[in-house]
Amino acid sequence: MILFFEIVNESNLTLELSKLILPFIIGLFSSVIIDKIRESIGNRKVKSFILMYLEKTILPELPEIEKITLNVKNKIQNYSSEKIMLPAFESFNSNVLRGIDNVQYYKVFKKEYVLLNEIISMIDFLCKNMPTKINDNYYDYINQHLREKNKIGDLLHVKNCYVCVDKKEDTIRILDSRIKEIKILKEKIELLIK
Repeated sequence: MILFFEIVNESNLTLELSKLILPFIIGLFSSVIIDKIRESIGNRKVKSFILMYLEKTILPELPEIEKITLNVKNKIQNYSSEKIMLPAFESFNSNVLRGIDNVQYYKVFKKEYVLLNEIISMIDFLCKNMPTKINDNYYDYINQHLREKNKIGDLLHVKNCYVCVDKKEDTIRILDSRIKEIKILKEKIELLIK
């Protein structure tokens, strides 16, 4: 009789433990599922935001930056003294994209992470090397050279001096390179958006 009572007590104990553990396991499992769903929704929102920012803010600026770059190139090539308006392109930057950490970028974009990283790096590079800066650097250099040679305003010197011609050719190569980079950036953004 005592042996039967001990077996019954053990089965009751197992039953009581399973009543306590089973809800805990179900709660833990459902908590993990809810967290995964929240993370997935958050990642989709981040991805949607990044793609929208690239499509609505960065992509529309690229043709204008390319146009200004071509204008600066033509001005330098033709020794033009014509004043051209050079916008600042204040909205063209990666500050918004830099606000999201790399781990989240990887979670959100996975295989496309490398492409996104290249896009952000290209935006940063183009921001630091805008046509306005290239234009200013060229004319600052030429004007300084003309001051040193005491030839201020001498266009004939600018056209014939090997230092001025070298600077002009270097600047035109840089501008051509920026135009290519703008086109590559546009292609990469369009590829990511697809």
